Amino acid sequence: MSGSDVEADHDPELDRGTSPAVDEGPGCFPAVIAAGALLLMLFFIGCGISTYFLFQQRTELAIRTLRSDVIPEVQQSSLPPEEKAEIVELLEQVVVDGESGQLENWQASGIMERLVRSPILEWGNLTAVEGMVEHSTELSEEERQHAQRQFSRLKRAVEQNEASAVDILDVLLPVLSEAERGERRKLERDVDAAQLREVIHRAEMVADRGQIPDQDYEVQLSEIIRRELQAGREEGGL
Repeated sequence: MSGSDVEADHDPELDRGTSPAVDEGPGCFPAVIAAGALLLMLFFIGCGISTYFLFQQRTELAIRTLRSDVIPEVQQSSLPPEEKAEIVELLEQVVVDGESGQLENWQASGIMERLVRSPILEWGNLTAVEGMVEHSTELSEEERQHAQRQFSRLKRAVEQNEASAVDILDVLLPVLSEAERGERRKLERDVDAAQLREVIHRAEMVADRGQIPDQDYEVQLSEIIRRELQAGREEGGL
């Protein structure tokens, strides 16, 4: 064998102390992918089961919400006593009907959806602000009369479905205190004329947006709630 043949057969990689690369395959990566896919599948199945269970418990959830939150809030509100009692009676009848099986899930869901849109919890604060304006010594008689008209127009907008609970809340913001997350804003009792004027202005803006004629109206929240409860029973949600 010649020197050139030996040199040709010699692998220089061996001189560097290395060995040819070995293909180790994909390793455990496919198993990790498969396990992740399985966990994701189980997660979606669990979500589906939970959603179906909650969907079938809409009447029970509505009863709990009315009994533990809505009815106590109405009872503690600043609504006139007679109107407060009438609304509580209407809501308690929904609870009775739900417990006795006279409400289907779609009806209970529709009722709660309509109650959420109705300013059932904001109306009491609006009534309290009306009282503040009426007894304010910082507002002129003309301003007080103007405020009374704008508040009545605002209520008319709610009655005509031209305003909702969100609109009433926005109107009242200048006289509401800050609240922690998950808590309801409370009405401030020590407010000045500037805050009241801003509330009046906001009420007028909402009424104007709803194209409510500039006149006084008599609007009862109890009648609005009665209408929405009936619509929830007959038509469901909005």
